[in-house]
Amino acid sequence: MHVILNALGVSKLTLLDISNNEMGNSGARLLSKALQLNHCLQKLYIDRNQITAEGFGELSNALKLNRTLQSMPTPIIDVSDAFGKPDRSRVLTAVSEIERYLERNRSEKCRNEELRQKVIHQLNNRSEKYEINSSDYKRIIFFEVIKVISDFGSEPAIRIPIDEVVDSIVAKLDQISKANDDKTLSKLKEALAEHGVEICENVEAKNPGQENYLRKSIKQLIENHLTEMSWATRFIFKWCN
Repeated sequence: MHVILNALGVSKLTLLDISNNEMGNSGARLLSKALQLNHCLQKLYIDRNQITAEGFGELSNALKLNRTLQSMPTPIIDVSDAFGKPDRSRVLTAVSEIERYLERNRSEKCRNEELRQKVIHQLNNRSEKYEINSSDYKRIIFFEVIKVISDFGSEPAIRIPIDEVVDSIVAKLDQISKANDDKTLSKLKEALAEHGVEICENVEAKNPGQENYLRKSIKQLIENHLTEMSWATRFIFKWCN
């Protein structure tokens, strides 16, 4: 159990059942540390682990920081056993706080979903204002922004650095540029062939300076779009970054 709990901090599991393992308060302490680091786990079963008031207190403290766990059914057996000990009031307090934090997490998830839908609807309604059909570049950037916001609040919870969005956009723009270059070269070769002229293709290395300029321009364009959005949307991108 200690190996599993130590790995839980970086695990991408969304559901975990570790009931009936008799891990005691030492296991509850490890579980608490893992929950403070974990951002994916949403449902957890922990009954029949001989957890007492001390262990429940550790779990309560962990859930002050954890914002993704939404369900941890009350461990009836462990709670019942703990009630027969002198620190019954500590058990009641800790269990009550745990449920309060879980309810907070469930409420935040609902608010995030409502915010996400509102922002996407707002962006789609303003697509004409952004003139996204005026160029392939703008169209790609617009829909990449939509994709990031669509992923916001998804299962499991995610953190998307803006640089990853820029990398994705640059890759798509490279594909468009290559396709345009190939098309232009093909037409040029046909035109020259009519005059008996043949040309050789030169493969040139990418210019790092141009690519850096492109990345900066994309970031600036995204930021310009964000100024047209609500404060809530800008908050999402700050949070993602």
